[in-house]
Amino acid sequence: MTLDHRLTQAARQVAQGLRAPAVDVEAIRARSRRNRRRRAVLVVAATTVVGVLAVSASLLGRETAAPDPVVPSPTPTITPMPTPSTTEKPNPFPRSMTPQQVVDHPRAQLWTAAVAPDDPDTRMSLWFVQCLRPCRQDGPSQFDAMALTTDGYETSTVVRPGITLGVDLQVSSPVSGTFLVVDMSNGGEWLVDTAGTVRRVTHVATELSPPDPRLWFQCVGQWRHTWCSLDPVTAAAHEWPRLWDGSAVRPTVGGRPWGTNPRPRATSASGNLEAWWDTGQGRQLRTLVATHRGDYILDTPPGEMAHWAMSDGSLTLDIYTSRNGGADWEVDRRTGPVYSSGDFLLVRRSPAGAYLATSTWPTLSVWRADETGGPFRLVYEQPAGSVADTSGAGLWTQDGIVYANSNATAAISYDDGLTWTSIQTWK
Repeated sequence: MTLDHRLTQAARQVAQGLRAPAVDVEAIRARSRRNRRRRAVLVVAATTVVGVLAVSASLLGRETAAPDPVVPSPTPTITPMPTPSTTEKPNPFPRSMTPQQVVDHPRAQLWTAAVAPDDPDTRMSLWFVQCLRPCRQDGPSQFDAMALTTDGYETSTVVRPGITLGVDLQVSSPVSGTFLVVDMSNGGEWLVDTAGTVRRVTHVATELSPPDPRLWFQCVGQWRHTWCSLDPVTAAAHEWPRLWDGSAVRPTVGGRPWGTNPRPRATSASGNLEAWWDTGQGRQLRTLVATHRGDYILDTPPGEMAHWAMSDGSLTLDIYTSRNGGADWEVDRRTGPVYSSGDFLLVRRSPAGAYLATSTWPTLSVWRADETGGPFRLVYEQPAGSVADTSGAGLWTQDGIVYANSNATAAISYDDGLTWTSIQTWK
């Protein structure tokens, strides 16, 4: 009786109310294994007998039968291995490119561009060409070039840049015929003249106070940006002491540093707009409003401190101003610029004292509000069309000129930001 039979019988007896018989499962399994081994031995023996008989019959047949004819085996055909091709399709990305080839390449991309505000035909642009992935492992993956002109690219000088293409390259014109390129993300500055000569700017820990405001620039500091003054003859940047880190005002203007949100707090993260300023008794701090959008206002007149704020979801912009060293703060509410809340808004005073605001997303836009009151009105919007997202966005003033730059576009105003001219030719 098999194990299945015994288990079935036990189940029936339980169903009929009878006592289930004892079933030794291990004994049944052992008996089953012995039976399988016995059957295997018998099969092997039978197979051996059949094999012996078959061999005997074969030998007897060979003694009496004629031998089989010998059939020649066909000669195997040997297929030669393919010879490696010496004309494999090359990687489309070259191993070298001249600067002019980079600028003229159909896939050349504009990295950053700038004009000299006092001479818009004097321009510079940085270009690069990248390989299409997958890139060659043992070869270059990118080539760079710089194009300079003094006639709006009727003619140009194209050279290798000798400049690290950083994430945020700010370009200004500190002296005629010379550009200052500042890497605001990683640090580093370069002076570039229209002949294509590039000089790396070195930092020195001495204070230099040039009277020309064009020779002052914001450089990378310990917290946000600090202030540097430039000696264009020696290509030296004089970095001012650490107390100027994050200051909205440069040294020699306004006496003491002041700014928005001291290190390490930021408005976007803390949810508060905080004003700080230095006095003879140390650094003072005051929370102006709860918001995630706000900052200082650049080019604020000496003797004043000013900050802007926009409440989350609000379409108004509040201007906080103190004219007595932080003892009191006035609030001036204006209808604000309509811009993407995820984008950075920059606000500064114009040469005549108006308020200017700029945003770069989705297009370069500039708003203007009169000093005495009234809303921010859109005064410039980048012309429609597909343009590159370039490094170096910003809004500057220089010798009575207002200059905005972003998205492969430079915009210049000679009437305090009321009307603008667009420049989009970079080679």
